[in-house]
Amino acid sequence: MRPVRYSADLRARLELILGKGIDPRELQYTRFDALPQTREIVWEFVQENLDAINSTIAGARGIPFGALLPLTAAGFCDNAHRQQVENFFQPRMATLPGGARYLANTLERIRLCSARAAVIMPAIVDLLKK
Repeated sequence: MRPVRYSADLRARLELILGKGIDPRELQYTRFDALPQTREIVWEFVQENLDAINSTIAGARGIPFGALLPLTAAGFCDNAHRQQVENFFQPRMATLPGGARYLANTLERIRLCSARAAVIMPAIVDLLKK
C-alpha cells in the first residue's frame, strides 16, 4: 500500500495494524514511509501502541519487530523530535535485540537532516527574497 495523504485515512489504516482482518506487514509503508504531513500521526500512534504493535507483528531473523519501530521517526528533521524519539525509545530498545542499533541510526538520520536544514534554510530564504 502506498503512503496516505489524509489524516483520517491514515488513522483508519493504522488501526488495521492492530486488527485481525489484514496481515499487518501489508501496512508497512503506513508506518515507515509516512509523508511529512502525516508523520506526526504515525509517531503518536507508535508511542501509544508500541507494545501492541510489537506483540502483533512477528519479527524476522531474530530481531523482534519492535526493534524496527524507531525507524518510524526517521523522517523527522529537527532537534525537538530527535530528543522525543531518544527519550521514548531509549529505555525500550535496551531489551530488544537490534533495537539499540536501529535507534542510533534513526537519531543520526534526524541529526544529519537537522544540521543540513540549518545550513540550507538561510540560503533558501535569501533566494526567495530576491
